[in-house]
Amino acid sequence: MSSLRIRVALVLALAAVSLTGIALMSGEPITVKSGAVVLPITGLAIELPADTRDGFTWSLASSYALSNNGTVFDGRDVIDEKIKDKLVAGCWVQVGYFNAGDCRATVAQAELADAWSEERDLFGIHWCLRGGTFEFDGDLGKVPAVVMCAHRDGRKDLLIYRFFIDMPLGTARETLVAALAKAPVVERAALAWQQDAWAAVKPRHRPEVRDRGDVAPVRTVKLAKSGLTLALPDDGFVWLVRAPGEEDAVDWLEIMAPAMNEANIEIMRIPGMTCQEVFDGITTEKRYDAPPSNVPTGWTAGPTLVVDGKWERVVGRSVGGSAILVGLFNVPDQGRGAGDFAKLAPMLEAIAKAAEAL
Repeated sequence: MSSLRIRVALVLALAAVSLTGIALMSGEPITVKSGAVVLPITGLAIELPADTRDGFTWSLASSYALSNNGTVFDGRDVIDEKIKDKLVAGCWVQVGYFNAGDCRATVAQAELADAWSEERDLFGIHWCLRGGTFEFDGDLGKVPAVVMCAHRDGRKDLLIYRFFIDMPLGTARETLVAALAKAPVVERAALAWQQDAWAAVKPRHRPEVRDRGDVAPVRTVKLAKSGLTLALPDDGFVWLVRAPGEEDAVDWLEIMAPAMNEANIEIMRIPGMTCQEVFDGITTEKRYDAPPSNVPTGWTAGPTLVVDGKWERVVGRSVGGSAILVGLFNVPDQGRGAGDFAKLAPMLEAIAKAAEAL
């Protein structure tokens, strides 16, 4: 069993829709004056402050898409700022391993006219910034914008698009950067990401979230390595199924939304063996002081494996003369939520049904 990172598609053809159009595409926006919210695609938990401007509200919406036969994912949370229903600023917030590469490469792909780039520390975090003019279709047209990306080793990057709707075109770089530093939603999203401030959420069951992809999240997939025909459950998450390489011995699935509290699983079917025989025969480093928790009925907790320094909690189930093993990787692999199989109960039930159908 081995770990992996599945990269997220950074969809950059965003100028074809307006900022408000994105919100409408994302389901029915939720209007908030202030208070605690959980952004459903990223999973970030933030406190939106009250704004003293007359008629100010926050408008929240989100969207996601699966494509390429369910092997590519894109998703974002949208936080618009309005005064008496007039849009004055907005943010797109994404968390992921972006396919462009590092933060410099990721912001470099942003389609901005009159663009500038720099690196700067804001909120105690180091950022790659790219600013300029972003062009929307529709009434918004061209607006000043800054795209900002922050990185943490071994963790998903944070990408924020900040749109300054109420500022004139050609606003100076230093003015935009100063405005970034004063934007409470940018600071709070950034600190939530830095501090692992996430909350349990089921994005697909939230009214402000819309599926804009061409692959249904609840679908039946054929797993190449285990041979299982798996009906992905309607558990509220967005699952990505990785196409395995020739060197892979397992099938890989990852929860892409919510993005925080990373969780991916690998599935292996071993004919002619019991789970205990498989557990006993594992030669990878094993430890028993951090076992899986909340293991669903019918499944047996196995050892915790140390794979490339990362902890993988393993559970097993004997079905039809075969051992079905499911390994769970969380990032971080210790602390809150790590090794907890409670939210995976619908997926484990689906895996058991698929095994029984062989």
